[in-house]
Amino acid sequence: MERLLGVAAAVGASIAWALNPAFFRVGTRGVDAATFNALRVLSALPFLAALVVGVEGLELPSALEAWLYIAAASIIGVGLGDALYIEASKRIGGGRAVTIGYLYIFASQLLAHALLGEELGMRMALGTLAALTGLWLVATEGDERGRDPLGVAAALGSALAWGFGSIANKLALGYVDPLRLSLLRSVVLAALLTPARWRGLLCAAERRITLVTGVASGVLSFAVGLPLFLLAIDTLGVGAAVLATALTPVLGRVAARALAGERISARGVAGTLLTSAGIALGLG
Repeated sequence: MERLLGVAAAVGASIAWALNPAFFRVGTRGVDAATFNALRVLSALPFLAALVVGVEGLELPSALEAWLYIAAASIIGVGLGDALYIEASKRIGGGRAVTIGYLYIFASQLLAHALLGEELGMRMALGTLAALTGLWLVATEGDERGRDPLGVAAALGSALAWGFGSIANKLALGYVDPLRLSLLRSVVLAALLTPARWRGLLCAAERRITLVTGVASGVLSFAVGLPLFLLAIDTLGVGAAVLATALTPVLGRVAARALAGERISARGVAGTLLTSAGIALGLG
């Protein structure tokens, strides 16, 4: 039952995150990635604070190690990883960015094996090979904009940052529950981003489409998806939890097509399906 709850939480996080490629593509025109990220985090804070106070009660961890892990998860996982992901979405499209960025699953698996002692198996190796082939198909899909090397590099960078962030999350969960960790991560990131992006935030708030997509993305990502993902990590461990989010690339491709009007070629569809199949294979 506990494992089923963890898988359900990871799938719920995938659904909450799947709209992000479309939100980023539509809402970040004329807005830099860090400013849009700050808008997302600030939008989620009231919802997270209400949840924590209403459900758990606000009790802060006292150990220094806990705050170091929380800071690492916030700055590397969300601050750097999401900023690179947003930049990649602007350069190569949200559907491509989400597919390439989800290499974070394998980065997390390898780091969890090296740092936390989680097991790796043959199915994981075969899944990695299949997914890398699919990611290559997606990265080389379509027109020259889709092949922008900086966009592809940004998506790969987000994968690595999210991988390290997943490990930091697991370590932080040894000191604080998933819901409080979600709030504390958002507070840390908001404190770092808001002063530096204050003018940009004021300008972004004047653009209706940016404000709407930023708020929607922030609430779904950080007030819904993040607590569910952390619950999955706490229940399943890093490796199984990140692999269970394999639904996101497929849903992200569909959402980017439906909401942002991105074109998807047969090569892109094949790459997305192969990537997702490889990730699913690794679950075994």
